[in-house]
Amino acid sequence: MTKTHLGRSYRILVKKLSIKLTPTSPLDFVSRLVNKLFLSTETELIATEIIKQAIDKEITSGRDPNNVAVAALYIALSVTSDKKNSRGYYKNNRCYRNNY
Repeated sequence: MTKTHLGRSYRILVKKLSIKLTPTSPLDFVSRLVNKLFLSTETELIATEIIKQAIDKEITSGRDPNNVAVAALYIALSVTSDKKNSRGYYKNNRCYRNNY
């Protein structure tokens, strides 16, 4: 089955079944990434607040939700005491995206 055929079948099913799909939010990715990287709850809360403010200011539209979550975590890490390097986040983000 090709990617084109799969996409077409998916669109037909969604249309026929009248399913309403909501776009994925960056907030959905934060807790997964925090758990995967063994970060503190403090970092998660700060990253969540950063994302909420970004959503309120409407600067996340058109952006990949996973990348927004990773960027918010990176900013939150600069404020908290969690010490991780940026290369680890880059590798994790690439690895996470390849799992789809």
